[in-house]
Amino acid sequence: MTKKSEWEEMIKRAAVKAKEKELHEKRTLRKFVDSLKTVLTMELLVGVFAAFSLYIFFGWNDLFKVLLSWTIGITMVSTVVTLMVDRYKKLIHLR
Repeated sequence: MTKKSEWEEMIKRAAVKAKEKELHEKRTLRKFVDSLKTVLTMELLVGVFAAFSLYIFFGWNDLFKVLLSWTIGITMVSTVVTLMVDRYKKLIHLR
């Protein structure tokens, strides 16, 4: 049989290992969320939500009419331009 001190040591090691695993999972989740923030900016989310809402409430015809009139298209174009400007600023600061 194992002694009480051995059990205590095993429990401490298990607790440390569990904390390390939890920290690793939090870091991984945080990295994933940060990577999503660079791709899914607020403008893109608003555009996708608007497109989905138009489809649900009015159908495909009205959605295509709005897309052709650039209401949602401009939102997505502005997202790309914003990302390009942000990356350009980062490149300037790196030099």
